[in-house]
Amino acid sequence: MKKKIFQNINFKISNTLPKGSIIILGISGGSDSIALLNMIKNLKNDYQIIACHMNHMIRNSKSDADEIFVKKICKEANVKLIVKKVNIPNLSKIEKFGLEEISRIKRREFFEYNFKKFNAKKIVLAHHLDDQVETFLMRLSRGTSLTGLESIKENDGRYFRPMLDVSKDEILEYAQINNLEWREDETNKDNLFTRNFIRNKIIPLFKELNPKFNNSVNNIINIIKETNTYIDKNIEVFLKKNISIENNIIILNLLSFSGKPKAFIFSVIAMVLKKFFSLNQNLIYKNMEDTHALIAKKGPSGQVNIKNNIVIEKGYSKLFFYNLKKIPNKDFFYKTKELKSSSFDFFKLHITKDINKKGYSYFTIKNTDNILIRSFKKGDRISYSKNKKTKKLQDIYINEKIPKLARNYIPLLILNNDIIKIPFVDAKTSSESISKYDLIGIKITSKLIEKMIK
Repeated sequence: MKKKIFQNINFKISNTLPKGSIIILGISGGSDSIALLNMIKNLKNDYQIIACHMNHMIRNSKSDADEIFVKKICKEANVKLIVKKVNIPNLSKIEKFGLEEISRIKRREFFEYNFKKFNAKKIVLAHHLDDQVETFLMRLSRGTSLTGLESIKENDGRYFRPMLDVSKDEILEYAQINNLEWREDETNKDNLFTRNFIRNKIIPLFKELNPKFNNSVNNIINIIKETNTYIDKNIEVFLKKNISIENNIIILNLLSFSGKPKAFIFSVIAMVLKKFFSLNQNLIYKNMEDTHALIAKKGPSGQVNIKNNIVIEKGYSKLFFYNLKKIPNKDFFYKTKELKSSSFDFFKLHITKDINKKGYSYFTIKNTDNILIRSFKKGDRISYSKNKKTKKLQDIYINEKIPKLARNYIPLLILNNDIIKIPFVDAKTSSESISKYDLIGIKITSKLIEKMIK
């Protein structure tokens, strides 16, 4: 490795990590992570290095040999080591992810657990230029956003990759000059893995056309990064004006897209998924195209299912982004033994005997009446006249353009099996009184529902 390159890495590390910092260092036993450990130790910046090695149990005894080797290296370097064994082949079958994907997920979980446990400054990884080019081509081949084409970032939140501009050959040269030992992973030659196929088959062909192919790709990535930085600043301003967040549901006003080009809409979708759901690597072009088609279609509703339980849902003039596992329960049921003002998961019940209060519906009921509060059910009907004529609640919601997602959260007030009040709609039931005597006023408020239907 050229002296100038080594000095540049040293500068990056020292500039990013103050002396004495606690750092999590991902270490596999390969030449890249061993070289990085050596560089960091040689800086003599009194870093508290916590090396983390995950035994993926893919290569049986060879995986165990990697673990033994890493223990030896860390002992000689006087570096604290944490080892975790994860049966990746089994997990891959259970969770229905490829070996590469589930390995990446479990490594990140392992690193981030220890990052929090030790209150570390950064998670330092040994990704290099060849990794960067492979990632770019992988994402390009399956389709992705401009954000996705940025590929691996050098300084990405808690992650720091100081060797991202350095080639694999330069790292090997450094390791040989410094007489370092490392382990070779023979699965890197298995072209059934996408990354290996790109590394071993595709990139050599490009290098026949352009020996400096990796540098050319890196230049393109840097241009994309600069372009994305400019776009992101404008998108951030747009999002501040046009989105709101309640109960882990992101609500975007679709009218704000009026007159905006497709590229702008794509960028907004990508930014929301990245910023609020940490989706970057998993975001593919089809997600973007499907969401744009959903927005553009004339129908009032529809959904696009993204990875990891993320859903984008259209509801009339609103677009909702949410994680199915992190939003309030759509099927709720509460019993009230006594009518009094109360707070629930995402709404509040207000009770009054003052007949002049605005926003209340009044009923000839008693405080002791057992009012039930529940979510919408298919087939619900309301009585809207004294002669008990009924109407489907579904039809009321459609007439008043209540988004499907919001319908699940509107709390219905039930007495003696009859719906007596539907909050947030204009339609009134026959139970709502126009008299001004012996009445109890009821009002439901909810920031979530109000923002979903306005």
